[in-house]
Amino acid sequence: MLRSTVLPGTAKSLAIPTIESASRKRAGVDFAVCANPEFTREGSAIHDFLDPAITVLGADDLSHLLPIRELYQGVSGRIFETSLGVAEMVKYVCNAFHALKVTFANEIGTLCQQLDVDEKAVTEIFTSDTRLNISTAYLTPGFAFGGSCLPKDLRALTYCAKQLDLNLPLLRAIMLSNEAHLERAVEAVLATKRKKIGVLGLSFKSGTDDLRESPSVELIKRLLGEGCQIQIWDRDVSLGGLVGSNRQFIAEEIPHIGRLLSTDLQEVVKESEVVVISTKAAEHIEAILTSLRPDQVIIDLCSHPRRSFDAGASNNKAASLGESSTQDAQAHLEAAVS
Repeated sequence: MLRSTVLPGTAKSLAIPTIESASRKRAGVDFAVCANPEFTREGSAIHDFLDPAITVLGADDLSHLLPIRELYQGVSGRIFETSLGVAEMVKYVCNAFHALKVTFANEIGTLCQQLDVDEKAVTEIFTSDTRLNISTAYLTPGFAFGGSCLPKDLRALTYCAKQLDLNLPLLRAIMLSNEAHLERAVEAVLATKRKKIGVLGLSFKSGTDDLRESPSVELIKRLLGEGCQIQIWDRDVSLGGLVGSNRQFIAEEIPHIGRLLSTDLQEVVKESEVVVISTKAAEHIEAILTSLRPDQVIIDLCSHPRRSFDAGASNNKAASLGESSTQDAQAHLEAAVS
């Protein structure tokens, strides 16, 4: 059983081959390797062990976890049974997020001090919001962020820090990271080597027609520049309904959007070689699946559950990007949504 913090793949690439070589026995037949990462902290390790927030048990064959389950009978906290790779990865994710939170708090505190703002009061108010701030909100991997608030406010904060001659690399890197995420999505589409692209979702968030700094708009602009033929469907966006700054934004960014937008979801899917899902309008996913052909490729930028695709297209290789001609797209997609 692996308790140490090891990178994903270590059990399969190192531990199992080493044991097989030394014992001349076969994994899964003569022995099993499981992952059980520890989440104990220095100074409170005993308390953390006896009263853990979570317990993670990993094995590629969950029947191998039987002896470990017995060890943890009666232990408080939620117990997760998962694959070796997930069990290995989750400890790194936890520690990276802890480091991210410490750094974020320190950078905000530094900026507050320079602006003569009470950082403790700011922190108290910020952490009191358990709906969005201190919660699971925004922690599901998906597409890049956009809209009229997040990019604008981040730029304002980083500009303010620059004016004060403050080095706040974490805040400064957020927009760069977001742009890199968008670039991976562009690469995933281009890697398919196909030109007819259907984009499902245009606004920056499902349920709104706000197109300002929408990552889908930026994706479409890049793909048009690469010679792709684009069709767009968004249940919340109609050209006739756009007014004010929204209409001005489209006139400046994609002036020919009128001929790209369609109200017919089925037609957009039917005419596309590659279907890019950039909306969380999950109720429409089944409609998409019923229209799939074996030669089509789906690139899901919103990380809809994989089982949704499998349920409607178990024999459709395109649904899981399994065609040999789309292996590069699969690699780019996995990077884009992780």
